[in-house]
Amino acid sequence: PEEKEDILLDLKKMNSSASFKFMLTLVLAIASGLFYAVASFGVSVPSLDLTLGSRLFVILSLVVSTLATIVNINSIFKGFVSLFKFRCTPETLIALAFISNIFLNISYIFKGVSFSGNFISFDFIYILLLTFNILSKKIIAKNILKNFLIAASDGQKTVVDRPQMEEIANDIMLETGNGGDILYATKSKFVSDFIYNSFKDFDLCSKSSPFYMFLVIAVLAFSVTTYVLSKSGAHAFAYAAGAFCVITPLLYTFSFAVPIFINSRKARKFGGAIVGSESSYALEDAQTIIVDDSDVFNVALNGIRLYGDFSIDDAITYLCSLYNVVGGPTKKLFMDMLGDNVVSLPRADDIYYHEKMGYSCLIHSKVFIVGNKELMNHFGVEVNDSEFDIIYQQKQKSVLFVAYDGQLIGVFLLSYSFSHGVSKAFSLFEADQMNLSVVERDANVTEDLLYSCFKVSDKSLFRIMNFRIARKCFGKFEIKNKTSSLLLSNTGLKGVAYAFHGCRAMLFAIKSSNVIKVISSIMALILITFLLLFSEPSVNLPTHILIYQLLWSLPILFVSLFSK
Repeated sequence: PEEKEDILLDLKKMNSSASFKFMLTLVLAIASGLFYAVASFGVSVPSLDLTLGSRLFVILSLVVSTLATIVNINSIFKGFVSLFKFRCTPETLIALAFISNIFLNISYIFKGVSFSGNFISFDFIYILLLTFNILSKKIIAKNILKNFLIAASDGQKTVVDRPQMEEIANDIMLETGNGGDILYATKSKFVSDFIYNSFKDFDLCSKSSPFYMFLVIAVLAFSVTTYVLSKSGAHAFAYAAGAFCVITPLLYTFSFAVPIFINSRKARKFGGAIVGSESSYALEDAQTIIVDDSDVFNVALNGIRLYGDFSIDDAITYLCSLYNVVGGPTKKLFMDMLGDNVVSLPRADDIYYHEKMGYSCLIHSKVFIVGNKELMNHFGVEVNDSEFDIIYQQKQKSVLFVAYDGQLIGVFLLSYSFSHGVSKAFSLFEADQMNLSVVERDANVTEDLLYSCFKVSDKSLFRIMNFRIARKCFGKFEIKNKTSSLLLSNTGLKGVAYAFHGCRAMLFAIKSSNVIKVISSIMALILITFLLLFSEPSVNLPTHILIYQLLWSLPILFVSLFSK
């Protein structure tokens, strides 16, 4: 926590650096586009004489490409390093496009070309690929910064991870009927490993692909074949440069960064944060999330009736002694009544929960019991039902009986409702077909109460966990000083639900765009191979490649922007 300001400053510097590189690359892309328009479409430029056969254009284009490469040298270097390791990343394809285009331009400088004849330039497409690549890194950097502001905000966070508790996992699976991963929505004062997990997005954005490694080998093989058949180095380099420019989807990394940012932004709007795209993969098989009943319900006091000589202050103090230990949604109600006098609480010993009835314990060596009428009957405490007939008939009200030393000392009329944002969280969990099990600490927390607060169409999705299993989970809901997390929220379950929903949408977008990119690259390789092996390179080939790239970018952009 003490490093917050330093890390925040580093993240801001990283964002500024990415923005600066993007703007420079964009300016160079515009300049390259103007040069390309001059060469391909005969656009005249004042004070610039680009006569037919001139080498000036080629040199200018090569200078612009080299400058763009220097600005993005880190990406190009990583691309070559990956290639030497026999791995193919987006940067590998861009780096190979750069090398092929350099050799093509050099051959034109020595050979001489005519704009109206055999001249082909791929500089503009290469720099466009660089532009979208650095834009993707800029988007990821900004996303990390925005998420960090939530992770480093004051107060406790609701965190979600998937550590499996093997001793109870089978019991939970048998109760819920689900075989997927089990998640726990717990509390933590500090989220550890946030930066480490978030920065994985940069690596995943440039993840290597065996499929694209196969395409690289195919392009190199076809380039050699082209040289053998045509006896022209320029023809072979033109094929290689064109092939690498067309098989590398224009939105290769962009289609990874945009779904992350869009879904993370929506989660942040409601107080949630997705700790990197790896969360979406890690939570892919999650089917059950376990939450504490105190995170679901709020309890309001609607009335009190006291019996005997027991004072209200003593009754509240004894209740706080019990609930301060056992927790649950009623704890906040009574602790707020007590105020700042927690140190004066008497000790509660031998606490025992009677399932679906309430608690018993010893305070000052006498039995103190808190629960419903069934618990009072169980301990032989006399309750006059006629006094509470009207209350029993009110479905939205619950009666809490309190007895001490075998005598009824008080009755509290309580009403339960969902905490802020929980209804929206339940709606999202229902939409994602996510099972939610509530750990019961309060006898009044029943499935009837749950369904009266939330009108769910499929009651099998939400349940109150059997106490025999629930008590084994209590340790998970103790507030931790530090914990790693896949999701986090500073608005409780609502933020968690939006973050989890964002993970599902993000994963769909990334997988869908990957399928589109593979189909695009396969078709591109087939088409350009057919064109260049069976015909001479056309001066309009880069334009055709650019149109092809833009057409395939439309479905990728649609999936990336609207999967949320």
